[in-house]
Amino acid sequence: MCGWSYKDDEHDAVVCAYYGWLNLDNLSAYNRVRRPLVQAAYLRFLEKERIARDIRIAANRGWNLMHREFPEGIVKTPSASCERIESIWPFIAGETLTDRTRSKQRAKLTDSIGTAARLGFSGELISYAERVCHLHDARLQVKREFDSFLARDEYAWIKPVFDEFGFSTFERTIFLCQFDPFGQFLDARGKELRIELKRRKAHGGKHITRRIGRNKFHSVMGKAIYPWSSGNKEGHIVSGSQLARNHWYLWVNRQIGLNYSRQGNELIESFKRDYERDLGVSLGALEQLIALSDEQLCDGIGRIEHSAIASALLPLIEMAQKAKKSPSAYLKAQGKTRLRMWAKSRVADRAVKVLFKKLTFAYKQR
Repeated sequence: MCGWSYKDDEHDAVVCAYYGWLNLDNLSAYNRVRRPLVQAAYLRFLEKERIARDIRIAANRGWNLMHREFPEGIVKTPSASCERIESIWPFIAGETLTDRTRSKQRAKLTDSIGTAARLGFSGELISYAERVCHLHDARLQVKREFDSFLARDEYAWIKPVFDEFGFSTFERTIFLCQFDPFGQFLDARGKELRIELKRRKAHGGKHITRRIGRNKFHSVMGKAIYPWSSGNKEGHIVSGSQLARNHWYLWVNRQIGLNYSRQGNELIESFKRDYERDLGVSLGALEQLIALSDEQLCDGIGRIEHSAIASALLPLIEMAQKAKKSPSAYLKAQGKTRLRMWAKSRVADRAVKVLFKKLTFAYKQR
């Protein structure tokens, strides 16, 4: 910054002081600092992510061994979640189970065609089962800590909003760690933080305002969209917290894709209608693109490459080009899968906007 070739403590101190003086009123020039309580919860959440990853690794290795030792025990039930675990792991590890569950697993083991029926479980499989049970208990302990963290009085105004969206404990924790304190997105009157661009005016003659508060909220939620260009190529990229963005997708997949939400939730039902509409429109547009010739597709890419709808249409054109080689196989497999993922992402984008509006209103009324 200063063009110096020296690297010692005195010159470092001068540069740090000069940088601070230049950015006295620009908080975005510094690293984000969470409150100690929120920072501790965030670090604990990272530990939870590591625990979940280790559970998947140990379980997958255990399933591989069970194909030889106890294939009848490979039953991955949808009920297995943070609160519950497949009964096969405590059974192999020799931990406490109900009499009914233990007798059921023993009956399976007696009639099994695997090696465990004659020789018993191998030490390697038992160690994997013990590790899965141990990590599951650790994840339950983390969940209890998060429940206590979310139950604090200072977050009571957030709970009704989270309940309306049907967020899980882990989703509530990571989202809260991302946007706390919520007042950073609002001005002194409790309204969305905006700035007026003095040199830019709209068609009506009014100055254009930039929605600083909402854009920053989208960024911490992992849903900030920025323009991207490289040479002659232009497009948009999604930026922000990847951890929060992943949990937004998991929430949409659970509440809308798998339809786990309770009936009667008007907010979730509206998101489901949006998802079905996006998927239907995308499939219809893809079928029309497939009917075009290669020259027409290339001409279409050139026309929309510099337009605002490029980020929406270019993925469809890319899928149409691949689907032309084998339309039936591509549409049945990869094409529809990618379209569903795209539709879920669109629903998550809308959900972030709705969440910001509801949190803003709840913050004023708290």
